[in-house]
Amino acid sequence: MVMKQLGPVGGFAPGTVTQVWVDDEPVAVFHLDDGRLCATSDQCTHGNGLLSDGFLCGSEIECPLHQGRFDVVTGRAVGVPCTQDVRTFALSVDDGVLWLHTQEATP
Repeated sequence: MVMKQLGPVGGFAPGTVTQVWVDDEPVAVFHLDDGRLCATSDQCTHGNGLLSDGFLCGSEIECPLHQGRFDVVTGRAVGVPCTQDVRTFALSVDDGVLWLHTQEATP
């Protein structure tokens, strides 16, 4: 498994979503209010919307184009018109640095 350094974990404020680029692919990193860190593909599976431009509420992100929603922990599509799950990635923190595992955590 290959890991990519994303930067200091303190650079990802609670309650926010941040776009990062990993191997020419946009990835959305979510720092939930409860302290959990999650990462998904930044591309909505319904259209060309960037999830990092969406509205984060709890553990759900709303796509800015058609208001479909995804659970950012599981990647599950939870709001129409989105029906296809979004890809998720595993994250880890080592000595205050956030790392993304390039092998997918879920299909």
